[in-house]
Amino acid sequence: MNTTAPRPFDGIFVPLITPFHPSMEIDWDGLRRLIAFYAKQGVAGFAPCGSTGEASTLTVEEHKAVISFVIDEAASHGNVKIIAATGANDTQVAVDLTRHAHQAGADACLTVTPYYVRPNQSGVLGHYQRIAEIGSPLFLYNIPLRTGLNLSLEDIELLVQEVPEIIGIKEATADIQQLIAVTHRFADSDRFTVLSGEDSLLFDCCAHGGRGSICAASLVYPREMVQLHALLSAGHLHQAAELNRHMRPKVRALFCESNPVAMKLAVSKILGTSPTVRLPLGPASEQAIQIIDGLALQREE
Repeated sequence: MNTTAPRPFDGIFVPLITPFHPSMEIDWDGLRRLIAFYAKQGVAGFAPCGSTGEASTLTVEEHKAVISFVIDEAASHGNVKIIAATGANDTQVAVDLTRHAHQAGADACLTVTPYYVRPNQSGVLGHYQRIAEIGSPLFLYNIPLRTGLNLSLEDIELLVQEVPEIIGIKEATADIQQLIAVTHRFADSDRFTVLSGEDSLLFDCCAHGGRGSICAASLVYPREMVQLHALLSAGHLHQAAELNRHMRPKVRALFCESNPVAMKLAVSKILGTSPTVRLPLGPASEQAIQIIDGLALQREE
């Protein structure tokens, strides 16, 4: 349970979807509406171009354009921070994307561990050292389910020690024991922030010393996720546990298919953007449609 004074990257960050028209072109007006809506819900900021934003299907030019657009649009909505996702399994591409985001005004960059290639520890360290030369504050992104590589607590400690630009981590492990170990290790740190990247473990992360979440479920339930974080931050553990129990089946439903297929469908129900995804993701199955319809989501005005 986290009752210490707030820090710059505390809170709920929305990992924005990238809305597409049925033609597969980016829906810039839709993205503008999303930013305006979520900014009014008390979120701490946005994390564009992550896996929820279908970054793997964006060209480098589109990736840069989305990050610049989000930074520019968010600037008119008060004090919201941008953690731009700039990771890649090619170090030079990650450097290029990070340089762009940093120069465009991102508050920090989210850099996923190199996926598919499964680098050794010295390779991971070299990867982040090279990205750190840009000078942007960096968040590690540990999501072994997608990358095939897990950052252990030992790995994280080494990276934090050797790369001062690393100021936090989006910890998306499904291993609750690892999550607790990481949050306990850095709970009292004044320079390293642990954010949950596994929505079902947001409560556990914050209860054990984490500071918030880059939370895909906040695309559909922003008020509830912000409230859950606020209760945990204030030390109201019992109330937070009740809200968490209420939200767990709803959050689970949003991941009934590979993210963001069902998530985009749910967002289309409340904000009117198209549920279109780019290949290799396909449209939602009939079963997923029934599950999302069962949430009885209401259109937001």
